[in-house]
Amino acid sequence: MLQITNMNIANVFRLWFSDWLIRLRCVLNGTCQVKIPLVH
Repeated sequence: MLQITNMNIANVFRLWFSDWLIRLRCVLNGTCQVKIPLVH
């Protein structure tokens, strides 16, 4: 099994969350059309 540290989990979550925020903001602003995947 792979041992995942809390730091790695935090980094992955931050990257995923920031990417999701960018996509959501882009869609809300209507500046571009981006399909937001339910599963990343």
